[in-house]
Parts: sequence; C-alpha cells; structure tokens
Amino acid sequence: MDIKAVSRTLLIVIIAIIVIIAGVAAFFLSQQPQQITATVNLEIKAPTGKTSGDSAELELYSDSVNKTFKVGDVIKIVLTNNFNFPLGEHAFRLTLGGKEIATIRAPSNGKGEVIVKLDTSGQVLATCLTFCGAWHTEIGKMVNVVIFNVA
Repeated sequence: MDIKAVSRTLLIVIIAIIVIIAGVAAFFLSQQPQQITATVNLEIKAPTGKTSGDSAELELYSDSVNKTFKVGDVIKIVLTNNFNFPLGEHAFRLTLGGKEIATIRAPSNGKGEVIVKLDTSGQVLATCLTFCGAWHTEIGKMVNVVIFNVA
C-alpha cells in the first residue's frame, strides 16, 4: 500500500468535503432574511369621516411619501386596514419604475406586510386592487398613490 497515494486521496476527499460544506452553508446563509433598512407605514383613511356605503371616500396614506430611500435598500411595508367596507380585505399593487414589485393585502381591521428590495430608482406607487367605493379610481387617492421615492 502506497502511503503517499492514500494520503493524497484522503487530502482530496477532505478538501472536497470542506468545499461541499462551505457551499451548503453559503446557500443557507443566502436564504436568510435581508437586513431591513426602514419600515413604511400605509394606512387607509376616510378624510370625510364617511366609512361605509357605496359612496365612502377612502384614501391611502403613507408616512414616507416625502422620503427617499437608496437603490439596494430593503424596505418593510405595513398596510393598516381599519375598515370593514365594502369588502373586508384591501389589496394594493406596488410598482417601481413601472414594474410590479409586490402586492400587499390587509384584512378588515387588520394589517398586512411585505418586504421588498429596491432594485431601481423612481417612485414607488400603490394602486388599489379591491373596489372600495366612490374614490376607488381617483388618481393620488387609491390609484398611483406615491408611497416613497428611490434614488
């Protein structure tokens, strides 16, 4: 038995095992949630106070409408739905640079959240996906609502 050949083979096997373990570890580490840069709070409000019926006027508000985040930031977006009308759930499509980046939903009197990585510059806009009364198609209220900017 050639000791050098066995030693060389054993060394190659050990190196191969280390490379495989490192690859598996790198894969699982890449699956970990990314560091969240900021939280953006969205809220459905009724500026006129009318919160029920077919003609209710609901608007989507963002606490970060005048803020600018950086490309590469990871943002947690939280939607608060304080209403039961006319459908329980409210849902919004979020777009950045004309491309959909997420959909966020919140049940009646509940919250929904989504985490997005900002991969391009532009404005993040929200458009209501659930018919919600008279202002459902109003630009800047429930359609193409500016949530925040990305530079």
